[in-house]
Amino acid sequence: KFMQQKDYVIQKLINNNVVFSLDENGNEIILFGKAIGFNKKRGDRIAAAAVIKRFEMADPNQKNYLTNLVETIQPVYIDLAAKIISLFEENLDIKVNDMMIISLSDHLSNAVANKQEGFEVPLDILTEIKNVYPKEFRIATEALGLVEQELSVSLGEDEAGYIVLHYLNSAGSQY
Repeated sequence: KFMQQKDYVIQKLINNNVVFSLDENGNEIILFGKAIGFNKKRGDRIAAAAVIKRFEMADPNQKNYLTNLVETIQPVYIDLAAKIISLFEENLDIKVNDMMIISLSDHLSNAVANKQEGFEVPLDILTEIKNVYPKEFRIATEALGLVEQELSVSLGEDEAGYIVLHYLNSAGSQY
């Protein structure tokens, strides 16, 4: 993973749960953590223990893409994605790629917006996902319960299938 440091200094505040900082070598990184940016400003310190995920941006294109994405995703979706990732990691004992928190946050945000507009995206391979990945599908169904609990929006089981696909993509070669 990465070398643990004592703490980070906020370079830019995105929201209560996402900040930009610098790593040990002075490279820009994005930090995710529950309320790590709450009541904080540029120059304030964050304890490394409070950081849930850390993203290092290798190239400028990735940096711009990630910056735009994390600035537009509402914090509630980042929190939900972190909870869903924890469900998968705890139940299946497989670590996911750090990018899952961003891709899943973005997906959940779009899925909820679509549902509120009366539009749902069917998943053609839902039956296959249920049959080939029953444990993952059960966890994803549990994740839909979290979405409903947090946002009072009930997503269909197609969305559980999409969550499984995000998980499988992020678990990668471990599968």
